[in-house]
Amino acid sequence: MNKRSVFCFFSTSKKTSFLGDFFSLKSCLILLTLIGIHFCGKPVLSQDRDGSERKQALRSKEKSESSDDPLLLLQDRLAEIIEKTDLSVVAIARVGKRNPEDPTSPDFVPKEFGTGVVIGENGLILTCYHVLGDPAQNDYYVWISGTPFKVRAIEKASAVIAADPWTDLAIIKVDAKLKPIRLAPHYQPKRGQLVVSLGNPFGIAKDGNCSASIGIVSNFLRQRSVSTSSELTGQSSGRFSQYGTLLQTDAKLNRGTSGGPLINLKGEMVALTSALTAADRFDAAAGYAIPVDQTFLRTVERLKKGRSAEFGFLGIATRELTLAQRQQFKKGVVVTQVVENTPADLCGLQFGDVITHIDNKEVQSSSGLLRELSGRFAADEIEITIMRLPFPNSPPRRLELKAELGKKKIKGRQPTIGINDFSAWRGLEVDFATAVNDLASHHQLIDAAGCVAVVEVRDGSPADKAGLKPSQFISHVQQIRVSSPEQFFDVVQKSRGRVELQLTTIDSATGKTKTLTVE
Repeated sequence: MNKRSVFCFFSTSKKTSFLGDFFSLKSCLILLTLIGIHFCGKPVLSQDRDGSERKQALRSKEKSESSDDPLLLLQDRLAEIIEKTDLSVVAIARVGKRNPEDPTSPDFVPKEFGTGVVIGENGLILTCYHVLGDPAQNDYYVWISGTPFKVRAIEKASAVIAADPWTDLAIIKVDAKLKPIRLAPHYQPKRGQLVVSLGNPFGIAKDGNCSASIGIVSNFLRQRSVSTSSELTGQSSGRFSQYGTLLQTDAKLNRGTSGGPLINLKGEMVALTSALTAADRFDAAAGYAIPVDQTFLRTVERLKKGRSAEFGFLGIATRELTLAQRQQFKKGVVVTQVVENTPADLCGLQFGDVITHIDNKEVQSSSGLLRELSGRFAADEIEITIMRLPFPNSPPRRLELKAELGKKKIKGRQPTIGINDFSAWRGLEVDFATAVNDLASHHQLIDAAGCVAVVEVRDGSPADKAGLKPSQFISHVQQIRVSSPEQFFDVVQKSRGRVELQLTTIDSATGKTKTLTVE
């Protein structure tokens, strides 16, 4: 097409016929439409449709950009996770029973507060035990979508379903239908994983909207504080987290976020925020959380049933391998003491044995061994792999031993709580034999064939009148051997009238085991 043709195509001179004018105008419209399609993506047909078409094009463009930009995709995913999980996170206020304020008032400002996570549609809420303080002195209020619900007391004025000081976990209940959070079933922490923290910092989530912060998993298997690694000396105090089970995160954790969840990018809870440790002369604090591991899951399931947790106890003291042995890449811990009549003694462990594995899992330190044992429950059976020197200067021999764990005695400022735990029978409370007070002074009285320990006798009760005392051991009830609290209560609840209990102590008058009758 030459210049003249192009000129004629747009010409509207008098020489052009009407038909030519028509086609020229039509051609111009087509050309303008094509230009509009090229630059706007759609033809510009009318002024009315122009605005809506542009808006649709803009939305389409933003969506396209979002789907292409990984940062925008991550942003959208985080917002989606927070929005969905927010419904399962609640604000908790701890209010003294003598507090004159009305916690249900819109003007109420809680002075003691924390966070909770919904784990049951029927109103079960998981939090940290330390958030509750002393249940005997406090009431608890939970804000859900801005509405306060007073925690319902179920058989206990403390209003706590179950609580465990060893794992720092507690469960309370409210009268509300709630959406439970999704727990990560097989969580394997890795440094650098993105996590979202949801909580009630400074008590500001009373409006029903929890606050969010983002960070990474900084480390795992961390200790909150240094503590003894001896199973014997460490059994009466401390928390399970002190033996190196905590998850560390750099997500911002303020006062009040304890009891809140750490969420992964799948929207699953991978840990429960537990502690904030700040050191002098440091700019920021390290945040710690209780990981959703097998110990956590088993403990929560037991607490949901209103039963206090029972953690495993073997009955040994250990030391680390020598520096020379560790430099030779040897693994394990050396047994330095075996308590008589405990599971360690009954399974055949001896002084000088080197424990290398528990259930085929390698043991690298005394604290690691204690963590493995404490992560199991009482009455669990474990396989212990040891290396033993049968004779001096002889090659070590590998042995596999099986042990049924006893129960760890937990003492501390906060008691274990379980509304469905066994109640006292005629003023008598019993427990696993290894859970007796001051095991070191009484282990020789344990019957290796099976018995239970007397842990409390109420003054003036039938048990007290019969002569029962704490730290005694009962081997038989009505001539039936009992080796656990479940077996004991199963027998006594079927018995009426006088019940005969056989102790493991020897009667000096008869030379036989002592027998007492409880009316």
